[in-house]
Amino acid sequence: MHDALLKIEELCQQKNFVKAELLAWPLYKENPNNFICAKALGISLMGQKKIQGAIDILLHAYELNSNDFDVTNNLSYLYIEIIDTEKSLEYGEKALALSPQRPEPYLNLARVFMILRKFAKAEEHANRSIELRGGFIKTAEQGFGDCFEFLIDSLIAQNKKEACIEICTQVLDHVHLFVCLTALIEMDISKVKTKYLDRVKNFITHNPSENKDSFLQTKAFCHFTMAKYFEKQKDKKSSEDHYLNANQCVLQWQRFLPLNRQKNLLKSIQLFKSINQDFKIPEKKGEGIIFILGMPRSGTTLTESILDTNSELFAGGELLYFEHQIKNKIFENEEINNFQINEEFLIELGDKYIQQINFLKNGKKYFSDKLPDNYSYLGFLKLALPSAKFIYISRDPWDNAISIFKQQYLSNLLYSSSFFNIGLEYSNHLAIVDFWKSYFGENVFLSITYEELVKNPNLIAQQIWNFCGFSGNADFEQRSSFYARTASKTQVRGGIHSYSLKKQEFQSSKKIFEEAIKNQHYFWSKKLM
Repeated sequence: MHDALLKIEELCQQKNFVKAELLAWPLYKENPNNFICAKALGISLMGQKKIQGAIDILLHAYELNSNDFDVTNNLSYLYIEIIDTEKSLEYGEKALALSPQRPEPYLNLARVFMILRKFAKAEEHANRSIELRGGFIKTAEQGFGDCFEFLIDSLIAQNKKEACIEICTQVLDHVHLFVCLTALIEMDISKVKTKYLDRVKNFITHNPSENKDSFLQTKAFCHFTMAKYFEKQKDKKSSEDHYLNANQCVLQWQRFLPLNRQKNLLKSIQLFKSINQDFKIPEKKGEGIIFILGMPRSGTTLTESILDTNSELFAGGELLYFEHQIKNKIFENEEINNFQINEEFLIELGDKYIQQINFLKNGKKYFSDKLPDNYSYLGFLKLALPSAKFIYISRDPWDNAISIFKQQYLSNLLYSSSFFNIGLEYSNHLAIVDFWKSYFGENVFLSITYEELVKNPNLIAQQIWNFCGFSGNADFEQRSSFYARTASKTQVRGGIHSYSLKKQEFQSSKKIFEEAIKNQHYFWSKKLM
């Protein structure tokens, strides 16, 4: 066993978590009450982002030894990955109690406080994490960009722009760090020095890593950074060229399987078509919860920023709860082949969600959840939380596609690096939305468009207010101070304008996008006949 554990440790250090898991499972099954075996398996699962599996195994390890720092801190990290802030906070504080001079728990807690919208505390914890790593320069030299990511975000959220610029320039004067350079380009391009850009250009032309995937990721970051720089400089051709090159790099290491998406949506449709009973879920369950749905970059953050001006509402941002519960447990669990929607499943689905958001709401009457992809699971949400309200926002397909393509999503949206794949996903999204409307009725959600919202914000805001049952009116002056940790975090604070309508970019790719939508629409028209 000793030799096997050493091999698992070696594989984890090499980031070969798949092989580590293959070795760890037999050891764990043979020695279920051995703490080291449980810890080794949990870490191998965590390295593959098998979040629930890692949580389950590490909770068992924690039962065996509650004084292990790594297990405790990793549980804090894993819970924040699924936005379970209450449990992440609990294990983060326990990790701090075990090792107050370790930087990792402070960063986990900074993430928690960002979600709780306690931005000053997030800044304090991000700063402490950096201090314990040796300060700004040493932390940057070690490549801990996530420490700066949360520090920068906490400062932006508090309107501490000058402090943020000072930190970014201080770091960049000594060492390259993508998160600092992209933030500086966004905040004040006049502060971007030639030597900062020269470093990026050097990365593009030279291979800094022996690992191909790592090199391609770095190169993609470089091209995205230069694309944003040239976009700010109004150099349309250079900007487009770098966006195209960035996404080409991503495509070379990304593992996008479009047929899986179709399969999951078809399974949802089949599950709902096979329902032959009424569920006794309390009609008022979900009251006060508002889901904002739509494609990414369709205006969901702008919509949430308007809702946030209601003092009785907590803007929860993008919660991964339903994606985690439904996608991972039903669609990606090969052991569940004959799953049927049942009352017990729906009750538990709704109860756990309400428990999770009650910690965030902190007594407020309303709660908004703007994870765009919740449109995929709308039927589950509607059955589990009958009184929840849904706002669906759509946008001109080509404008939406360009906005997705220009975001540095990398592994977050696997379809985002190709206009063909974006076209497939846009068609998939239209198909499932149409199915929900046919199943629950046209009034299952309030439907608005991004174009209407930016042209007539007061009118659309009043429609939203009436639909949600709010008193008073939206406060557009207050809206400008809203902060969201999404791709729209800087744009959303600006004025509501129409400059992002009818974009004339990437014209050579437009036909590919439109053909993908057309062909996928044909596929769905045959499947849903």
